[in-house]
Amino acid sequence: MDLIEWNETMTAGRGRTGTIYMIGRVGAPWTVTVDGDVICTVADARTAVERAECLEALKQVVYGRGPELDLPALRRAESIAAEMKQASDAISRDGGLPEDERDAAVNYSGHLASLLAAIDSQAQRRNAPFN
Repeated sequence: MDLIEWNETMTAGRGRTGTIYMIGRVGAPWTVTVDGDVICTVADARTAVERAECLEALKQVVYGRGPELDLPALRRAESIAAEMKQASDAISRDGGLPEDERDAAVNYSGHLASLLAAIDSQAQRRNAPFN
């Protein structure tokens, strides 16, 4: 299931949510931009496309469209949400952060935990045997 309709060169595309994704090489790493904002850098073009697809899958879940996704798309959403939660948890443990920033990281981690639970629930429905 392709969640992003890519152009012929696979450098720009529009997700089902209307989000514009672009990948490009800046020096050695490849960048992934979402609606004009650089979100991450990765080692190669294939990984950049995969990362963009993960982000679009996650956005689908956030928009309440999880039931429309197939299991591989849900797993892509889960992978990026888990990575984000891991980073948020690490930031919240940083003793040098101001209290309000640490509280924001803790809250963000809680939201991601809820999102991961919703994704898991959808995935379990896909794996449930039919009666």
